[in-house]
Amino acid sequence: MHILSLKNLDFFAVYFYFITLVTEAPLRTALDTIGLFPLIYIRELFLVIAIFSYLLQSHIDSKVIYLLLGFAFFLLEGILFTENIFQVMASLKLFLPFILGFLMMNKYRERCSELKKLYLFIFFTTALGLVLDYMFDDLPWKTLSIDVAGVSIEEQAGLISFDGNTVSRLSGFMRLHNVAATVISYATGWALAYRTNRVLWAIMGGGFVSLTTAKAPIVVMLAICLIAMIGGFFQQKRRIHLLKGMALFFTVLMIGLPLISLVFGSIINALNTETLLFLFASFDDRLVNSWPGSMAFIADYGNVVFGRGIGGIGYAVALFDRFVYASANVDNFFVTIYGTIGVFAGFFFLLLLYRMLIRKIQSEWDMFMLILFVMIIGNGIMNDMTDQMTMLHFGLVTRYLLEKRCDDVNSKNYTSEKGLADEIPSCS
Repeated sequence: MHILSLKNLDFFAVYFYFITLVTEAPLRTALDTIGLFPLIYIRELFLVIAIFSYLLQSHIDSKVIYLLLGFAFFLLEGILFTENIFQVMASLKLFLPFILGFLMMNKYRERCSELKKLYLFIFFTTALGLVLDYMFDDLPWKTLSIDVAGVSIEEQAGLISFDGNTVSRLSGFMRLHNVAATVISYATGWALAYRTNRVLWAIMGGGFVSLTTAKAPIVVMLAICLIAMIGGFFQQKRRIHLLKGMALFFTVLMIGLPLISLVFGSIINALNTETLLFLFASFDDRLVNSWPGSMAFIADYGNVVFGRGIGGIGYAVALFDRFVYASANVDNFFVTIYGTIGVFAGFFFLLLLYRMLIRKIQSEWDMFMLILFVMIIGNGIMNDMTDQMTMLHFGLVTRYLLEKRCDDVNSKNYTSEKGLADEIPSCS
């Protein structure tokens, strides 16, 4: 395969993007040390070139047209509300992976055999970073500070207090601990769908995610891994129903909790032990501050129907907005998308949920998409999910669910098999 050819530019962009993302912190440090930090944005350039290359070479169907029109509208809305091109560009780099994932979903599925080494690389590189982070406190990228458009961006890992002690939240080679957790989760999800040694992968994935102390990814990962590990006790059909039930439950929580927060008070007074405070203090902060504050911000400085457009909410606002100050901590995927596209966010997520619930799981690829959906939505209850790795995978899942038929698979009765991916058509 000539991966650098124009025909394969989108695939090369994915490879390049994934590799640079899972080594981002040391890569940024190295580039800053030699005075070439702006080279980190070459990967975004590759994404743009890959997107245009795909559009020029492929048939443009109605779904792609609607995506591009919607993207253009909310891009212009973002410019209108923020009046700051740096702010819009900071968010734009998060939506480019979504667009590429959406465009190349079919090619991604067809060439899944080529992705085995990539996902193994993603898993073990991120795991190695977490182990090194656990063993050493003075990794050079821990205190890196980068100046972007006159704004200082710190790379330092977060801290968490428990029982009077301050503990570093491990991020490994990634910039943030929760991003490291989601990257491990997606790679583990691929392994659970495509490989047979599910128990081993479940144990490894759950263990490394736990090192990050990111509570939402830990809970979601452990739930999925539990289903995988006890798979021998259930028929495949039952396990699929359990995963779809999780998808329904997580979607309701992701959309419902921020809405409930508008009228719900603090729960902190009901927590009387250090353990409960550790487990629920961050949830209480979201319930009292992050979610209602973000919703109020959208209403005050945007439009309750159409949101604020691309760049109108989240990290970009905290860094670049010249007119208002808002915390970067949105901490919910639905609120983030609502702040970007308004009430369409609710219809969008409910449509995806409906399509997932009625989708027949006939192949390894179907199982991978189901696991990804559960992971993204589950983690999205307590996180904004706007890291690039998530957005590319979410683009894949979105296009998959919007297709009337995503696989033409002549499979055995997949739902009757015992293994999570046993005895089914393989991409090998």
